[in-house]
Formats: sequence, structure tokens, C-alpha cells
Amino acid sequence: MAGFMSASGLFAGTNEAQLAVQLMAGLEAGFSPFASITGVFVINGKPGFGSNMLAQAIKRSGRYDYRVVQKNLEGCKINILDLKSGQVIGTEEFTREMAERARLWGNRGPWTSYPEAMLFARCISSAVRTHCPDVLGGHIAYTPEEIGGDQIGTIDEHGMVTEVKVQEIPAPSPDPLPVEPDPVVLTPDPEIPITLEQKKEAWEKLKSDPDVKNAFLQRFYPGQTTVGPSDLKLKEHYEYIVTPF
Repeated sequence: MAGFMSASGLFAGTNEAQLAVQLMAGLEAGFSPFASITGVFVINGKPGFGSNMLAQAIKRSGRYDYRVVQKNLEGCKINILDLKSGQVIGTEEFTREMAERARLWGNRGPWTSYPEAMLFARCISSAVRTHCPDVLGGHIAYTPEEIGGDQIGTIDEHGMVTEVKVQEIPAPSPDPLPVEPDPVVLTPDPEIPITLEQKKEAWEKLKSDPDVKNAFLQRFYPGQTTVGPSDLKLKEHYEYIVTPF
């Protein structure tokens, strides 16, 4: 359903995943799918309900009702009634003084254009939280305006988000190019000259052992048939000759 609604293009500024979460929150609170999309907005992981949705939740609960005792520029007062007994089980109010104390009064937007409606929205959400919290299926009653809805769109007189700002999703950063390891430079072992004593010892071994002589020629002087003391130049020659085969 969220995919169908997203594909319709009628809900600008939201994607399929956001619509799915709104649907889930609204359905859990007992609202229809379309009412959930248009009347519920999830902000920072918390669902916000328009004041009309909260009023509807009280009316349709079958357990509670409400009466507006006052709604003017000085404040809003609401009585919550228990339908079974017909008695008032609680009274909630939100006054202009409270709005001023919270630095809401006179703010640009709905608090300037619709102050009476905003006083009602704050009052009814507080009434639900305090006196009939069970009407939203476990969700806490807040309007989007109360939980930062102005950061993602325009707030209307119901405390609801309208004209959602399009949230541009930054393109993923490209994967960094692999770093080529520094090439391994192979350097030959340094040539260590043979000492005079080592040359004498090696030469005596070559003269006395034809097998060692032949192996030495194949290893260091391939193609050469004879060897003399002048061919014994490196310590490597010495170590090859004197090491037992």
C-alpha cells in the first residue's frame, strides 16, 4: 500500500519507507490507511497526530467523550467525560500565559495565524496523555508541532505538518580507490669478498675432492671446465666449498 501511495506522486517530500512507517503508526492507533497518511507524521521516531485526529480518537473510543469549555485567545479548557457514568473524569487547559511561558505565543506561523486553534491542539493532546491515554493503542499523544514538525514542513492550525520540505538525500560517497602498495624492490645480497685464509682452505678442498670441484663449476662457472685460485673471489664461494655435501 505504501508503494502504491508513493507511486501516485500525491505525497511530495515523502518516500515509500516513510509512508509505510506512517501507515504502521496510524493503523496501530486505530485509524484508516488514508487518515494515517494525511493525519499522522513520524518525527525523530515519534508519531505526531493532528488535533482533529486526537479528538476523533476520543469520540470513537466508546469509553470517553470531551466537551470544550473554553476556546478563545485567553486559552482553551476541555472536560473529559466517562461515557458509562456520564461524569467528568478530568479537566485540561492550555492558556495564553502557558504559551507565552513556553515562548510559543506570537511565533510566526500558526501561533500568529490561528492562536485559538493552537491552544486547542495543545490542550487536547495534553488531555489525551493525562486522562485517556489508551485511545491511541499505546502511542503517546503529541501533535507534530509539539515534537519539531516545523523542521520538516509548514505547521497548520491542527498542529499538523503540511507542505513537507523535500528532503534531499545526498548521493553516496564513491568507494575510495584501492591504494596500490609500494612495489617491492629486490636488491641482491651484498658481495662479501673472501679472505686469504678462506681462499687457501677452499682451494685445498677443491684440489682434493673432484666432486666438490665439479659441483662448484656447475654452480658458479657453468660451461667452464677448470678453476683456479683466482676464481675464488667471494665468501659465498668459500661457504659452498667447505659446507659438507
